Amino acid sequence: ATSRAAHNDGSSGNNNNNNNIDSSMQQKMKKHSQLKKKKKQKNRHQRRRAVSSPEPLPSPALPARELCEMLESLADVSMYVGVPDSLLKSFCSFVQRQRPEQHLIAANEGAAVGVAAGFHLATGRHVAVFMQNSGLGNALNPLLSLVHADVYAIPMLLVIGWRGQYGDDAPQHNVQGRATPGLLEEMEIPYFVLPRNPVAARRIMEKIHQYWQRKPGPVAVLVSKGVLASDDTEEEQEQQEQHQEEQQRQEDSSDEEDDEEEEEDEEEDDEHNSKKKKKKKKNPANATEYSLTRHEALTEILRFTTEQFGAPSPSRSPMLVSDDEGDNDDGDSEAKTPVVNQSDAVDTSTATSTTQAETEHAESRLRCVMVATTGFTSRELFQLREGAHQSHVRDFLNVGAMGHCSALALGVALAQPQCQVWAFDGDGAMLMHMGTLGTIGVVQPVNLVHVVFNNGAHESVGGQPTGAYGMELGHIASACGYRSVFSASSLSELQLVLGRLEFTRGPLFVECRIRQGTLPELGRPTQPLRVMKRQFMSSIRSFALQMQLRDRLREQQIDADDVQQQGEDEEDEEEDEEEQGQ
Repeated sequence: ATSRAAHNDGSSGNNNNNNNIDSSMQQKMKKHSQLKKKKKQKNRHQRRRAVSSPEPLPSPALPARELCEMLESLADVSMYVGVPDSLLKSFCSFVQRQRPEQHLIAANEGAAVGVAAGFHLATGRHVAVFMQNSGLGNALNPLLSLVHADVYAIPMLLVIGWRGQYGDDAPQHNVQGRATPGLLEEMEIPYFVLPRNPVAARRIMEKIHQYWQRKPGPVAVLVSKGVLASDDTEEEQEQQEQHQEEQQRQEDSSDEEDDEEEEEDEEEDDEHNSKKKKKKKKNPANATEYSLTRHEALTEILRFTTEQFGAPSPSRSPMLVSDDEGDNDDGDSEAKTPVVNQSDAVDTSTATSTTQAETEHAESRLRCVMVATTGFTSRELFQLREGAHQSHVRDFLNVGAMGHCSALALGVALAQPQCQVWAFDGDGAMLMHMGTLGTIGVVQPVNLVHVVFNNGAHESVGGQPTGAYGMELGHIASACGYRSVFSASSLSELQLVLGRLEFTRGPLFVECRIRQGTLPELGRPTQPLRVMKRQFMSSIRSFALQMQLRDRLREQQIDADDVQQQGEDEEDEEEDEEEQGQ
């Protein structure tokens, strides 16, 4: 009985100790949660105070010119792309006037992020993406799934007009103004509020550049109401008016030339339309009626643009195509002319010599880079390269940011005009952000080829219909300003189209009508995304350096030839003078 009582006393003592430990742990956890709650309330209170009450404005407003100089000198910004905002009016106007070649207005904020990403991939330089804070919703997808520090880690500066910051704006802007800092925090995008003091603003730009060296990714600068000054002087306004007048004269002269070309094109279109009336184009209800698949089209394009896939056959050249070649698999007579509109194709009758054409074609194959949209397209491109034992250094896989493949390709094409940029897009992705087609039509990049694989479905997520089979995507691209538009629904038609692309200036649009289906055991890219990004960037830069070196050597050769010719001319003149003297 005594031992049992002692045992009971010991067990009760252990229970008391355990209870004490549990109670102390609960107290610590409760204290920790209280501290965390107080900290959160403090941060929320500071944020509300910063949003609800405007800061004092002792210093004059910051000139837009000075802000641009800071961005370029301290943050290494070399391009400005985005959607204008009223709070950024002076900034956007200054960039449009003083940096016209470095300025681009995108169709939406997400497309602006895509263009900025492509420009950085091609040059390694930074881009300032300007927008209103209400445009963060449009930019959310590419910011998180493409340029985020944990995805491709592409640095860019978001210059955001902070509408509704003080709660004295329209209701929709007030809601957006309260949510803006929290949205950036949730997206893990560091942000700074731009001060009016130039010295403080310079410190912020230096901090941003230092941050990019540690962790590349997007960084935001919030611009409050009244921070930027209007620097429109009378002299700049006069220069702007002169520039507009000169631009109007150039447009008038080009319109006269275009009118003459349009009269010729209308005659060809009338003949083409009369043929179409006789035999309407097929518009099948499902993809099984088309013989071409996506991986077959990709293989043919890679064979055309890549040395390792084999040189293209001579029959693809329009100079060697006869009326009997290029029959459609279904016996359709229209397969001989798969071109929908080719108004500015190069006249092959006045083409250069065959040797020069072969040299240019070899160089064009070396300078091709690919930008593939998300889903099966990028995965098939990766697997086709693996199957051919090829490197992926010329491919950029847009694993996220659906719909912004064309914007990415546009950024690369603008930054590296000596490269031929192929954008592999899908019908659903193209329809999602069709405004970029209009931007491409305005900018007119001659080195861009936009290929849309139209299978009429969102195949990678279940095959739900997109409705694209009932649309004339080529006509849409032509109306948006693409220089030439092509269409193909079989392998023979695609071969004909590829042969004609070699002699046609961009921007080009190619619609490949395909059936659903993909490669067996299709996997995902096995290489790390950041490694693929670095390889793509170094590949473009090395080719750009090679082209610069080639151009310099050609210039030196031309200079040497000029010196030699000048010497021969001087000798001839001396001989003529001697003959005249005799």
